[in-house]
Parts: sequence; structure tokens; C-alpha cells
Amino acid sequence: MENYKSTPPISLLLTGFVLLLSACTLKISSLGATPTVTPDLEQTITHAVEMVYAEATETARVAILSATATSTATFTPTSTLTFTPSPTITNTPSNTPTETLTATPVPGKGIPENAIVAYFVIIDSGGPVGCGDSVIPVLTGHYKTGNTEQDLRTALNYLFSAGRYVLGLYNATYTSSLQAMTIDFEAGNGSAVTQLSGSYVPPETKCDAHRYRAQVWTTAYQFDEIKDFTPYVGGALLGDRLYAAMLNAADE
Repeated sequence: MENYKSTPPISLLLTGFVLLLSACTLKISSLGATPTVTPDLEQTITHAVEMVYAEATETARVAILSATATSTATFTPTSTLTFTPSPTITNTPSNTPTETLTATPVPGKGIPENAIVAYFVIIDSGGPVGCGDSVIPVLTGHYKTGNTEQDLRTALNYLFSAGRYVLGLYNATYTSSLQAMTIDFEAGNGSAVTQLSGSYVPPETKCDAHRYRAQVWTTAYQFDEIKDFTPYVGGALLGDRLYAAMLNAADE
């Protein structure tokens, strides 16, 4: 802050003025005259005092304003704002799963010679089975072991355990819940007598009865060593049961 010239205080000015009046009074007294304060003189003195007071007050005010105007204020910031950028979010692409295509085996195509198959129906194919249908082989996932009894059991159980449709092919045996238990095979004459256990449900239509028989017998005869296949269900021939359905069941 810069310094400014000091101004005489008001009290000093008034003191000087009073001394001046006293000197005048003494001067008059020394001349032998008795001072008389008239109203006009009193008014004059009062006016003079007011003028002196006003001038002194104005001088002091100007001095204060000048000192304020010439002073230099220093501003010191209390804090500094620092901008910290937020972290940038980076999208990291996730690993896109690779689609694995599993080839569905085509029925009747590319079947190895030693594979065990089961036969299912193509409806309305114009074939000789059922009511203008055909049967084609489907892989069971097993291969021939050379044991005819074991291999026949594998093929029949796959057929009877399948659902109504396999790879889009129809299964007329789905109504029954059968399983090949005992198989007596005679290699000399190729006879395979098979005992089926479980519940047998006759087909609902004549066409299904024909399809049922074609599926079971064709599945058994895939083995060249079998010349005569005879399945039983609960002491009765499965062929006889199916023949009864062919006669008595409803038409397709």
C-alpha cells in the first residue's frame, strides 16, 4: 500500500481558530475598549466556525478516499481447482463363442458294413411296407462283435427304447415297452428264438401293425447268419399278436 500526505486533524484547525479569536479580543482590550458581542458578530463567528469545520471535514474525507483509491489490494486465491479427467471406459470385446456344428447322420447313408443298425419308417414313400411306406437303417452307435446273440439284443433294445420319431423317421413300436432278454441262436440252421419282456401295446391302426412287424423283422435280419427269427412276448408269438392287430385295428 502506498503512503499519502497527512492532513491536519479537525481539532487542530479549531484550536487555531479559537486562538485567533482570543488574539483579536486581547488586541481590542489593549486598545481600551470593552468587547461587546453583538448578535451579528456572534452569527459571523458561528458561520466562520461552521465553514472551518466543513472545510476540515471535506479535506479529511478527500484524504481518506485518496488513500483508499491509491491502495493496492492483493488477492491470494485460497485454493486451486485441479481438473482430473475420469478414466476412459474401454469396451473390450468378449470372446465370441464359436458355433460347433454337429453333423446329423443321414439315415441309410454312410453306414459302415460292421455297424449295428435299427430300422425306422418313411411314411408315404411309395414303398412296399405298411401302407405305401419304406424302412431304412439308422446307426445305433454300436458295432458287431461277432456274437450274434449279443448283437441282436443290442439292435432290438435300441429299436424298442426309441421314441415315436428318430431323425424325423417314424417308429411304430413306440407304443410298447419291450426289451430283449433271452436269445437262443443256433448257428447250424440260423434260428434265433427271442424272448421279449415288458409291456406290449398293440398298434392302433392296421398300417402301424404292418410297420411294426417290418421294423422288428428287418432289424433282426440285418445279421446274415440269422435265417429264422421267432420273437415271443409273454408266451405268445409277437407275429400272431401283430397279425390280430392287422385284422382288428382301425384303418389308417
